[in-house]
Amino acid sequence: MYRSFCLTRRPPVKRAAFTLLELLVVLGLIVLMVGIGFPVVYRMLAQGELKAGIRQLQSELYRTRLEAMKSGKPYVFLFEVGTSNFEIIPKTIFDKQQQERIGLGVTAVGPEPFGNATTDSVFGDPFATEPATPEAIITTSSGIIYRKTLNGSVVFGLSSSGNTAGWSAPILFYPNGRTSQTSIVLLTTGFHRFQQELHLRGLTGTASVDTL
Repeated sequence: MYRSFCLTRRPPVKRAAFTLLELLVVLGLIVLMVGIGFPVVYRMLAQGELKAGIRQLQSELYRTRLEAMKSGKPYVFLFEVGTSNFEIIPKTIFDKQQQERIGLGVTAVGPEPFGNATTDSVFGDPFATEPATPEAIITTSSGIIYRKTLNGSVVFGLSSSGNTAGWSAPILFYPNGRTSQTSIVLLTTGFHRFQQELHLRGLTGTASVDTL
């Protein structure tokens, strides 16, 4: 009886295992898929940042127009080419800055360097309540000043309207809702370079986008 049981017992089943070559092939396929996928992801992220930057710029231009209409005084929008810096400032303060520069023999357009001084010394306004910082909302007796930056890796570029490096020419917003007619270019600074040009319509104050 014992002999019969031994003859009918099945041998143990051997478990299959991956060879080193098979593991290397699978690992290589994973690396290949990741290498192909990362550029696509980065490209999508860059495009997303540019779209977000355009939306932010449109919002800030609308803010400038609204401030001019609410205050009944012209406002100026300025941006620095090659950076994400921009400023929204009452025209009276902008004109005063320019007069002070001309008196010092300086002709460059744009605000004082960010974070270089307090609002009292920069704008000559005893009613200013906040220090001049890279991102600030500054309350003065002449109106509100917005010093801000674009989000993400998006900067201002040279546009077809002919602005040069450095601070842009002033873009004027009037209390009646009209603005300067101009173009502003935004571009990404990462590995994937994308750019879009936003056209500001003078009569209506609206901003439309063209893909370049």
